[in-house]
Amino acid sequence: MGGTCSQPAEPEHTDECALRTAPHREHAPSAAVHLPPGKLLEPIRSETTEQLASHEAWWEALSKGSRNRVWEQLKEVTPLPPAPTRPTAVGDLVQLSGVPGQPAIDGKGAKVLSLGTTNELELELEGEDRRRLWAPASSATLLPTFPEIGVSLAFLREFCVEHKDYLRDKSTNEVCDLIIKPLCASAQSSLAELVQRVERKSMCSQKPFTGKATLFVSHARQHNFLRLINALEAHILSLPESEGVFVWLDVFVMNQYKSADTPKPAIWWTEILREAIGSIGNSCLVLSSWDVLTPLSRTWCLWELACVAQTGATLNVALGSADSARFEQALREDFETTASSLSRIDIRHAQACLESDKKKILEVAESTVGLSKLNDQVLHLMRGWLVKAGKKALIKLPEQQRGTSRTLFYLARLLKQQGQLVESEALWRECVAARRREFGARNQRTLAATGCLAMVLRERGNLDEAESLYQANVTIEREMLGVRHPTTLVSMNNLASLLQDRGKLDDAEELQRE
Repeated sequence: MGGTCSQPAEPEHTDECALRTAPHREHAPSAAVHLPPGKLLEPIRSETTEQLASHEAWWEALSKGSRNRVWEQLKEVTPLPPAPTRPTAVGDLVQLSGVPGQPAIDGKGAKVLSLGTTNELELELEGEDRRRLWAPASSATLLPTFPEIGVSLAFLREFCVEHKDYLRDKSTNEVCDLIIKPLCASAQSSLAELVQRVERKSMCSQKPFTGKATLFVSHARQHNFLRLINALEAHILSLPESEGVFVWLDVFVMNQYKSADTPKPAIWWTEILREAIGSIGNSCLVLSSWDVLTPLSRTWCLWELACVAQTGATLNVALGSADSARFEQALREDFETTASSLSRIDIRHAQACLESDKKKILEVAESTVGLSKLNDQVLHLMRGWLVKAGKKALIKLPEQQRGTSRTLFYLARLLKQQGQLVESEALWRECVAARRREFGARNQRTLAATGCLAMVLRERGNLDEAESLYQANVTIEREMLGVRHPTTLVSMNNLASLLQDRGKLDDAEELQRE
């Protein structure tokens, strides 16, 4: 036996002596989603949202035959003339090319520190060493600013209704290539900028389609587009101020003709993207299915979530209405497997549409926070979301089931993993009390909860009570299971470790010899 504590597992049945660990489940890739007609195109009724005050009027307005021409006219908009290039200023972020005698830094990013008198710039190069150098201003190209524009729920709906004949079974990537790019081909801009430029408004409310982004969306582009919109719609309508929500969704707000032209330098990821996510302040991870967490296996999504964690932005997770119901059921019936699925997050094994993006993100992550720490940041963020979801699921349980439920057991464990020890202790106390009443003090489920409560008490410094609980568990398990049973050995190890920490070395050694 070593000197570290092992957390007791939750037995599957009350009569099982062996402690169970949730099986590792491999999820099959998502199959094509076949949506029945009108499934996601019917507007959702809402008596509290002004935008949807008249269900019939909204649907009638969108059903007019003239609307097709309105969208088709976007294809005729010509590009804006190039904006005049402003002089480089201190603090600007630039990308380098053709610096005399330094071909190795072509494509690198840098920050402008000062302006020289001979049309030269003092720069701080990206990377760990932050090397400083002077370079001709002609070798530094200003990096584009991050688009702050977002699109409204009305825009998302009207886009779907207009193109409903083409959207069925299409992924977001396919929608981008088949619909969005052709609409923007002439203007050579993002679709959001294009509709803003021609002052397009909702046909129902006559409110602008675009505004400053208030919700950053992270998603997997290979997933079904209509499921993405359905999940976003459900999330937006759950917000108190849904009228003022403008969604930053890459396929609409990024210029699809320029976004992949030139590989982005590391400073774009660490400065521009991260600061933009922090500035927007609210993010939404869209899952096409609660049990197939594809976005968490995508390099882009993991970096975006890391930016959310690093900037303190709020994370929301959106699911479609059907998946939300299934997710709530899973939290009640199999919280452990849902939580353990998050442990497979690893940016090292994540994928990206462009191999160059994956390579750059991994380089940036390694040189800034480190790959392991980034995984930890994303895991902590996702566990925080799961804690909130678990609390909601717990509230919905009948009072007589709450204390003995697996939901409460694994929520208490998750709170401990998150460092929320006060809340964890309160739930463990409730769990132990309920299980003692329902199953008795000598039941395996009661003993597992008691051991977990002792661990939290130890971390909180309540060593006397922790020792008492460990001692009680060891006594009962020796009698019921025998000294050599794995469950008994776990409890003996935990007690010995605590005794050792308290300076009771003789007692600890006696346990260890056993």
